[in-house]
Amino acid sequence: MRRPFKQGDMDGFCGIYTLVNAIKYLAGLKFTEDDASGLFRELVRVVFKRNNRRRKNKSKSPVDFIWEGTSVHDISHMLRKTKHFLESKKLDLVWQKPLQGRRRPKKIDQYWKQLQTSFEGCCSQGRCVAIVDYNWQLDNSNRERGHWTCVTNMTEKTMILLDSCMKKGRRFSKLSRLRCTLGIPTNGKPYRLLAHNVSILRVIDTEPA
Repeated sequence: MRRPFKQGDMDGFCGIYTLVNAIKYLAGLKFTEDDASGLFRELVRVVFKRNNRRRKNKSKSPVDFIWEGTSVHDISHMLRKTKHFLESKKLDLVWQKPLQGRRRPKKIDQYWKQLQTSFEGCCSQGRCVAIVDYNWQLDNSNRERGHWTCVTNMTEKTMILLDSCMKKGRRFSKLSRLRCTLGIPTNGKPYRLLAHNVSILRVIDTEPA
């Protein structure tokens, strides 16, 4: 498998990197490195344009935009744009948001079980990934930093991640259920998963064999 797009230590583009890496993983050889670069540029452009249009007279400069990060609304917007981008490749992007509304879990065990069930159900139809949003505790303090990541597999105890912030030479990372919470992060559980910000993706080849 090709190496994932890598995020810089300081930029806020993890949501964009995550979506591009998800498509690279799902589409395989039909999605080239040039395609990945093209999608990345397109997503940066559409998110910057969308956010500045919504701000009207309080637009952000390109430099400010780099540090802002992407919201759950940006992710939904980017999914629609990515679906359109893939049409020329004879690929269709489909997704679901399994933990929203009445299905939104209140405890970490509920989150894990519901996501694992949805993930396994989707993957029974072919390769799939989950895009997951979480915060983590910084410096043993009350400060948190947010991050989007791509889940390629999960068990009762672990998520396997294709992450844009992985250390040099690594392709996959892990997130342990025992280190996660839906509440306030602590030293023992520094990762706060955001249940409403989860999407499960599949890419379908629409070109006849």
